[in-house]
Amino acid sequence: SASLLSGPQQYFPSALALDGQNHLYVAFNNGAVWGYHTSGTPLYASPVAMLDTYPGGMALGPNGHLYATSGYGRISEFTTSGVPVNDWNFPSLGYPGGIAVEGNALFALGQSGQVSKFTTGGVPVNFNLISGFVDARGIASDGMGRLFVTDSYLNRVGKNTTSGATINATFITAGLNNPTAIVFVPEPTSVSLLLLGPVLFLARPRLRRPTRPHKPLR
Repeated sequence: SASLLSGPQQYFPSALALDGQNHLYVAFNNGAVWGYHTSGTPLYASPVAMLDTYPGGMALGPNGHLYATSGYGRISEFTTSGVPVNDWNFPSLGYPGGIAVEGNALFALGQSGQVSKFTTGGVPVNFNLISGFVDARGIASDGMGRLFVTDSYLNRVGKNTTSGATINATFITAGLNNPTAIVFVPEPTSVSLLLLGPVLFLARPRLRRPTRPHKPLR
């Protein structure tokens, strides 16, 4: 469907998450998170939650809660019905990118191109678990201890372990133009799909990206 969503909507969607009940959650650049049925109709008449501006990512946790990055170093936890659970601020993230959940750990992308690891209770584990990215925007976990990170500047997807080891820094390069988001979709029936189908990416031209503050070069 070219126009799936209906009802009240905002401008510039920036993050997506799905739960296990055919519900889709969309974070928009103004910080509003709206819930929809996957048929496109709204779940509620008002936003599920309000984040800071420019959300970088959103993911469903093992407890059924949503985790999102936004603003300057903010990570929020809230229920799918919009009840706030936790808010944490980590200035070292700067303006964060995407977020992924693997087991009881959160993996958030920092503005300086690093992957930071936290517990789902908001306790920092390692602020520099993986580094070397120039403009890391999207991150996804496959549920098997592997992370996939998009680098919008280098036009590639890197593959790492959740312990920080690099498996393949240039796991995907062909056909990418400023990739900004990534999601893992398991394919249980075919070896070829297991190898090629699980990783899907979204790309959009650089000129259409909303402006996000950056640290000055040193």
